[in-house]
Amino acid sequence: MVRLECPRCTALFESQRLFTGCPRCREQHVAVNLGVKGDLAPLARLRTERFPATPRGLWRFRALLPIGGGRPVTLGDDFGALLAMLRESYGLDLHG
Repeated sequence: MVRLECPRCTALFESQRLFTGCPRCREQHVAVNLGVKGDLAPLARLRTERFPATPRGLWRFRALLPIGGGRPVTLGDDFGALLAMLRESYGLDLHG
């Protein structure tokens, strides 16, 4: 089971809808984002070949993500745009 954990107070939450961060820390006027906590050991046996080739990018591995059903929100992004941006950064000599 995947849960959400506060890195500050270590509180654990079952709900997937805590978009405003840790409610306990928020009561103390401290904004803290929650992290995903779960047993990752079963994932070590998985191979990328078991996942569909499309969609590309993050949504290819949707079954592993701690999200519910429904249609994913996407900007049409995939790894191609990132690689094009990286090539452009070298052309602009941004790497010193």
